[in-house]
Amino acid sequence: MPRSIAAQAFALVALLSCGDVAAHTHSEPVESREAPRALAVKKELGAPPKDVVDLKFRDLFAMPVGPRGLEPSDTLKAAAGKRVRMVGFMVQQSPATLGGFLLSPLPVASGDADEDLADDLPPGLVRVELPSHPDRVLPHLRGLIHVTGTLELGAQESREGTRISFVRIVPDRKTERALAKLAHAP
Repeated sequence: MPRSIAAQAFALVALLSCGDVAAHTHSEPVESREAPRALAVKKELGAPPKDVVDLKFRDLFAMPVGPRGLEPSDTLKAAAGKRVRMVGFMVQQSPATLGGFLLSPLPVASGDADEDLADDLPPGLVRVELPSHPDRVLPHLRGLIHVTGTLELGAQESREGTRISFVRIVPDRKTERALAKLAHAP
């Protein structure tokens, strides 16, 4: 197998392995709906605005994975504090999360019903925070979405102390406005 294909296969396995990210939970089931036009990705987005970095999930970790495990890539570290745009899938979580959601490179669902100590989500996740709506629930959005906002790095523990996020995006005004229209009280 050529090295590039082997490296890609290894990266996919690494992305599908367990990870730990922040989530605030609520016990009601999560409704699912199509992504709003402002966030849905139906065709190629084109180049981002001049002040926005297009960040891809493959840019999160240094490859190949070394003896110390997954480490942030130089690209990720350079994007910290800057405006970024990411394309991915909203993780379908049950119970619902408050104040944001998880963005994943592939469509996944996570539930705590039978294995609350098992984390079956890929490590390459990004927590999208809604600072103006920390106690609101967002419905699950089906399909690819894009999120633009400021990238934050560093361990941040959830209010419950049960999970930690390492990569977060605080949406810009336009993205947050589109998400806030969907958010509702638990």
